[in-house]
Amino acid sequence: MGRVAVVGIGPGCREHLTPAALKAVEEAEILIGGKRQLALFPEKTSTILLGADHGRLMEVLRSNRGRRIAVLTSGDPGFYSILSILLENLPREEIEVVPGISSMQLCFARAGLTWHDAAFYSVHGRSTEGLLEMVRRSRKTAVLTDPRTPPQEVARLLLAGGAGNRRAVVCEDLCGDDERVVEGSLEEVAKGSYKGYSVMVILE
Repeated sequence: MGRVAVVGIGPGCREHLTPAALKAVEEAEILIGGKRQLALFPEKTSTILLGADHGRLMEVLRSNRGRRIAVLTSGDPGFYSILSILLENLPREEIEVVPGISSMQLCFARAGLTWHDAAFYSVHGRSTEGLLEMVRRSRKTAVLTDPRTPPQEVARLLLAGGAGNRRAVVCEDLCGDDERVVEGSLEEVAKGSYKGYSVMVILE
């Protein structure tokens, strides 16, 4: 199998695509990704639409051995992405990682905050176990949310666990037409309504 480029395409708009990502996509013979990811590159004609079926992804890679392939991932490949699955199934020397701007980075930028001093957690398809303890230990915690556990539900969990003396910044639909950045107390966030796929920064 030839090298597979795992390309971070940022938060979902072309203005935040890196030149390296654009070059990797341009050079790819086959582009693999989800519907929204592939929609960023209408000029590419050889594309394969894939969902969350990781077995299917490996089948596609094996059947196209030797061709230049780019697998698209939202944000940065090193931060909760398909890269972990590929590293479990392919030799590391067969994988080229092209970094991107993550939604986490963009949220901190929108909020005007540093992120080197933050703790990170994801409830995107994962349990909330451990989140409360992390928030209690950290002055600044960033959380990736999903429709099962949207920001308002995260706020309710923290309030129920006694971590209510905090504020939060919620960034939803980053880089999209309906982008919204809201800051308020956990009580205010708990009463709000936010899209599942958001980024939440919890501040002491």
